Amino acid sequence: MAGKTIASKTGQVRYSVPGAAGPIGPLVYPAGEYDAATKYIRTALSAPMVLDDGQYYVLNKEGAFTGIRPKEDYAQNGSNATWVLMEYVKYAFVEVLMANFAKLASAVFYGDVMMSQQGIDADGNESSSYQNYGKKRYDPNTGQSANLFTPNLLFNFLTGAGHLARKNIEFSADGTVILKGVKSKNDAFQIDENGDVIVVGKVSTSAAGARIEIDPATKSISMYNENNDRVFWAYLSQRTTGGGTRYYPLLRMDYYYDGNPGETITISSTSVIMDLGISGDKYRMELDPMFGLTFKKNGSVTKTYSAS
Repeated sequence: MAGKTIASKTGQVRYSVPGAAGPIGPLVYPAGEYDAATKYIRTALSAPMVLDDGQYYVLNKEGAFTGIRPKEDYAQNGSNATWVLMEYVKYAFVEVLMANFAKLASAVFYGDVMMSQQGIDADGNESSSYQNYGKKRYDPNTGQSANLFTPNLLFNFLTGAGHLARKNIEFSADGTVILKGVKSKNDAFQIDENGDVIVVGKVSTSAAGARIEIDPATKSISMYNENNDRVFWAYLSQRTTGGGTRYYPLLRMDYYYDGNPGETITISSTSVIMDLGISGDKYRMELDPMFGLTFKKNGSVTKTYSAS
């Protein structure tokens, strides 16, 4: 708010200069973030304190002053400056009473938002310029705008939206959660910047009993029944012959009755094989596009049908 005059007293605390014997000077009151157009007035009884680039400064001279930036003034003139540094004032209620971009430890408050003081800039570099929150940089070459400051952590207490880990974990007001750039400690589970999921290692829907397992080590997908019997198995067989490598995708299904194995069907890219055990005898059927259909009992061929 340009052109306003600050000369009131609320939330007052006495301040003391390091090395002094005790409290000196007038009562200090928070006057918000420094504004170059505002007239700040110090009297014998009260002095305004402002926030400038993350530091607190108190008006050090009686009178009305405008356009003297505290940070620059103190850097040039030290204890003789119009504004002197007040970083030793750490009363929480004073910090909370400050206007937008109030700081409490490493937390920053801005309207309905609480965010971390640390974050990244528009180029992805680490930054503490939280005053740039909400500001964007437009790139005419790409037609895209980038946030000048993205805090590591942000909560909007009005809408319930926010983010963690520099927006790698983001949640919206409707309860939607977006994950990207997230991974487990051992890198076994990853979600990349595009949201694609990468799993390294075995995945199982249950520790035991009826479940589905994906095992990269065996290049397979398996299904188990309640008795831990594998009833379905899809896997990739690899064989090197004649100086080249051949890959055979295979599918196997096993039938169980009261824990006892029954028939088995194995399907590959070149054949279908069915095995069946009845009353101690083993029966097999083999279907091959080159050799035709073959029936066997206990290993002996009982009937064949030629493919031609």
